[in-house]
Amino acid sequence: MSNYGLKVNNATGNTVVDITDRLTRLRYAREVAAGASGSVLLADTSGAQSVELSFIIERKVQSLAHNVNRSGNSLVWTARQSPSYLSRNCLIFQFLYT
Repeated sequence: MSNYGLKVNNATGNTVVDITDRLTRLRYAREVAAGASGSVLLADTSGAQSVELSFIIERKVQSLAHNVNRSGNSLVWTARQSPSYLSRNCLIFQFLYT
């Protein structure tokens, strides 16, 4: 068992993210409103490996989390919505690892 890193399992217990073999630190966290899109410049992330995650805060039927990705030194989030699914408030995270 590791004392560091990030491991995420889905509702059925299957591992979906496992970077426990690397030293990981939370670089950025933010709550974003449903329908909101935006970005932030994180100059100190240059050359670092990262993983970006988005989790719905208000769990309701037919919900979509924000898309979140890294573009150079910027973290970018975009609301997703479709005729059948609504955007919801989310927490977004960026973890850096070595």
